[in-house]
Amino acid sequence: MPDTEKVQCESCGVTILATTAESYDGYCAPCYKKFNEKPPTTYTPPKQSPLDAILGFLIPIGIIALVFLGIPFGYKVVLGGRTSSIKSGTIQNVTLINTIPNVELANRPARIVQDYLIVELQSGRSLWIPEENVAGIEFKTE
Repeated sequence: MPDTEKVQCESCGVTILATTAESYDGYCAPCYKKFNEKPPTTYTPPKQSPLDAILGFLIPIGIIALVFLGIPFGYKVVLGGRTSSIKSGTIQNVTLINTIPNVELANRPARIVQDYLIVELQSGRSLWIPEENVAGIEFKTE
């Protein structure tokens, strides 16, 4: 036997069957679909400022430069490597920030170890010069 009992939609007041109201929580089908429809899924990206575009270009270049050149703090390179792979030989020319009196460094065997330039003196002793004091060095290699 068909159910002919009718009720009103809670939103728009239209008369609907009781079974429809029961299925759609008291609403008619059009109102129920309107309340439960999904928002559009299109995405609009935000506008990019000129500063963001410039930084997006410069930051990766800066990171690459840090890896290859290092960060200079004073005279010491903290991150990255030296520009030369030569670590030892005979000193051809050296430039120091603070000179060392009564010591001739030219034509002396030397090597670079971690943060020091180690020079072999004529007396057989080794002179350890901190990297902060070395402005430049040129080796003659064998």
